[in-house]
Amino acid sequence: MASQSPRRRELLAGMGFDFEVMPTHVKEVHPEGCTPAQLVEHLSRLKLSAVKLEDFPENALFIACDTVVVLDDEVLEKPENEDDAFRMLRSLSGREHVVMSGVTVKTRRYCATRHSETRVRFRAFSVRQSRRLWHPGVDRLCGDGGHGRLVLQRDGLADRCVVGYAARCCSRII
Repeated sequence: MASQSPRRRELLAGMGFDFEVMPTHVKEVHPEGCTPAQLVEHLSRLKLSAVKLEDFPENALFIACDTVVVLDDEVLEKPENEDDAFRMLRSLSGREHVVMSGVTVKTRRYCATRHSETRVRFRAFSVRQSRRLWHPGVDRLCGDGGHGRLVLQRDGLADRCVVGYAARCCSRII
């Protein structure tokens, strides 16, 4: 799996897979004019582009994911700093947004990419609450999964997309 996310590891293990974490380090390039769905699919493929398949056993299977938050048809980029993170969290307060995850599964003979999305409506929350949701060293909104206390409604693939791993898509591909 090309991810260091503890939650993604937990979900994959919960699906019964024995796996190794091998994060890839690629510059996440966002092509102009692509939709959020196209973006997460592109980024999940990009993460596997650095893997030299010939260096691994014939039956090796590789999985990469990418997740974005979309508010008012705009992708919220990774926060640059704490102030940016708080601004983003505040923009989600009391609003509906979409969490979109792309997953790519690749072997020497096969490559497939899919995406899933979940619509989430947060409760209105205070500035103080938003400060408690951000943790230094975590580059995603509600990176600890603390969003569960704030969710009013969720429509889609629930936590398996919201936490950044399109588990249903992945299992369908495999």
